[in-house]
Amino acid sequence: MLIAMVVVLGVFFSDTILQLFSKGSVALPSLSKPSAPKGIDDSAIRALLDEARADSLAFGPGQWSSDFFQDRTKLFESWFKVTGISRGPSGYMAIINEEIIKEGHTMLGFRVTKIQDDHVHMIKNKDKITLELIK
Repeated sequence: MLIAMVVVLGVFFSDTILQLFSKGSVALPSLSKPSAPKGIDDSAIRALLDEARADSLAFGPGQWSSDFFQDRTKLFESWFKVTGISRGPSGYMAIINEEIIKEGHTMLGFRVTKIQDDHVHMIKNKDKITLELIK
């Protein structure tokens, strides 16, 4: 079986094998490394991360801590500013970050679960926050 394989490979690659052992120079494929790929300009992304604003979902360098399980409730609450709450025929509405929001709406990844007379409750994954109306 092994002999049959050697014969088949020899027939299939006979030209290449003969070129390797011929007296003339053979053009071998280049083994040099290809030039390094051009890098992606990520300066805009870095600038966004460095300037993480209150309306940004990204954490800036100063907002990470070594404690992965740290309670970030205060940080999340700082992203939102509740300036008004109103009760209409269709339920409560809140003015958050200068936008009119109803229960079920999403803002900065947080879904509004309940609006009360002076509080707004929001949730994102396992993070729950309660925002108080600024008086």
